[in-house]
Amino acid sequence: MTAEQLEEFRTHGVIALRQELRKDQYEPVRQHVLSELKRLKVWSGGKASQGAMKGVPMFQQVTRLSQSIRYDGLRERIVSADLLHRMQQLAGNSRLSAQEPQLLVSPPNQGEWSFDGLNWHTDITPPADGRLPGVQVFALLDDVAPKGGGTLVVAGSQGVKRGSGTAYGILHDVLRQGDAVPDRLTALGYSLVEMSGRAGDVYLMDLRLLHSPSVNSLSRPRIMATSRYFVA
Repeated sequence: MTAEQLEEFRTHGVIALRQELRKDQYEPVRQHVLSELKRLKVWSGGKASQGAMKGVPMFQQVTRLSQSIRYDGLRERIVSADLLHRMQQLAGNSRLSAQEPQLLVSPPNQGEWSFDGLNWHTDITPPADGRLPGVQVFALLDDVAPKGGGTLVVAGSQGVKRGSGTAYGILHDVLRQGDAVPDRLTALGYSLVEMSGRAGDVYLMDLRLLHSPSVNSLSRPRIMATSRYFVA
């Protein structure tokens, strides 16, 4: 990691590594997911159908698809020894313990893109002493355009104390304010990161950051993978 990347991660809690993965790393996974989406009658030949997602609420669609599609050896595809070393640098050269990786797949045409009704959360309870608990990897296995279902992150939210404190309450109030969210976050000193980009891009996120799935309003599926690495 460069000094600039380390400082960006300390300040914002998230960094993007463009074209981190080679095509021969992500393409077999992408092709497998596309084959599974065809089998599930969700996406085939550039066309979408309801298939297994008929009647399933929007964000439950992502959970159901991600649980239905498996790929053996996914970790080796998205996290090289070099990337793991750089994640350890972000964690102060601590040893990291990996959680089982999973695919993140959103069907196309989920509806109009909006901030309304998003599920802002952290995946863990942040340590009371404020230390970094770990780093989460998000790998783009296909191109993900803006408003195409990429995970949303509140950059800088790693330092917000949980509970009934004023800063925490204000931040959550802002996140419920629909399309005004980006400007209001900026006014509070935070920023919004949408995990979009090209296939092969990787995002590294502090596990304390508030984040949310988003609506895939576009006509192609969102295909990503993720894995959490905890400070041992």
